[in-house]
Amino acid sequence: MASVALGGVSKRFGDTVAVERVDLEVADGEFLVLLGPSGCGKTTLLRMIAGLEVASDGAILIGDRDVTRVHPADRDVAMVFQSYALYPHMTVHKNLAYGLRRRGMPKREIEERVAETARLLELEPLLARLPAQLSGGQRQRVALGRAIVRDPAVFLLDEPLSNLDAKLRVQTRNELIRLRRRLAVTMIYVTHDQVEAMTMGDRIVVMNGGRVQQVGTPLELFDRPNNRFVATFLGTPQMNEIEGRLSRASRGVEFVAEGIQFELPISAGSEHPRDVLLGIRPHHLWAAPDAVPGRVSLGRGIVEFVEHLGNESFAYLTIGGGQTIAAEVEAGSTLSVGAVLELTTVPERLHFFDLATGGRLDVLQDVGSDNERTPVGAREIHGEGAGSDGDDD
Repeated sequence: MASVALGGVSKRFGDTVAVERVDLEVADGEFLVLLGPSGCGKTTLLRMIAGLEVASDGAILIGDRDVTRVHPADRDVAMVFQSYALYPHMTVHKNLAYGLRRRGMPKREIEERVAETARLLELEPLLARLPAQLSGGQRQRVALGRAIVRDPAVFLLDEPLSNLDAKLRVQTRNELIRLRRRLAVTMIYVTHDQVEAMTMGDRIVVMNGGRVQQVGTPLELFDRPNNRFVATFLGTPQMNEIEGRLSRASRGVEFVAEGIQFELPISAGSEHPRDVLLGIRPHHLWAAPDAVPGRVSLGRGIVEFVEHLGNESFAYLTIGGGQTIAAEVEAGSTLSVGAVLELTTVPERLHFFDLATGGRLDVLQDVGSDNERTPVGAREIHGEGAGSDGDDD
């Protein structure tokens, strides 16, 4: 195992900047996820760590060794690709052993490593098969095995689950999580899938436009996004956004948008008035027939349709300004189109972003009585508090 450190790493292709001045430290044994949309630079960054792309600027360290200009074969890393990259004419056994033979490892040690890796990944019944005789999930396990058998300092995984169907993706993801715990190795994992990132990573690096937007644990990014991009990229359904204006008021600050007005009793440190985006996750915005005392009310909304997702349901409602937002309702709700509901939330679940820059505004830094900090789920609204454990995350 080894740590990985990037200092001011950039990559340019002609006039195009693919990655711009990334500073990042990956701890020994950490599972770090690089997350972002297509073209954000995450795979390019991974390839620079592997040595498959040469950094235009900056330094890359693996452990205490500067590998910025070191050949890929000499970096002590193993990479798992999206396409599996198995030799079609070789059996599973030969695919696992090939890299070790190329390094001149003694035959006995090769057999021991292949046997141990096959046992770890439950590939023992498949060792005599060719890749064409394997399922997608089995091929992915062989691809992982080719990396594991080398016992590298760092594992690099580039969207390894993208070619699997939904059910197999979940299964293989769980296998990866268990495998990582057993191996206790340093892993850097690239994906555009937020569910993979949130469930697998110790920390997540959110990228966009070649730049790092935020680094943190899954809950840190979800609960306190640095900017509008991170806020809307994470979370399903996507965070609601309401454009409005913050102004000073007698009790603190006042938010005003078309058809919406409320005050927050806080002392705000940022300048006012200013144009802002109010962000509220659908899980933290609750729709009910009546307002709930002690909550922030966004007024009333008209139901357009209800989306049922099994254990949870979301109503999509038109609010005062004519825009549609999503709010949590009772699971399996039979709300009819055109129903009018009150939309409420709690202050600490509100996010404010500067309209011009998209940066986070710490408007709510002073909010917080014990009462307010107990999240309340949809069941409490509809069931008058019965049966809720208070955990809406």
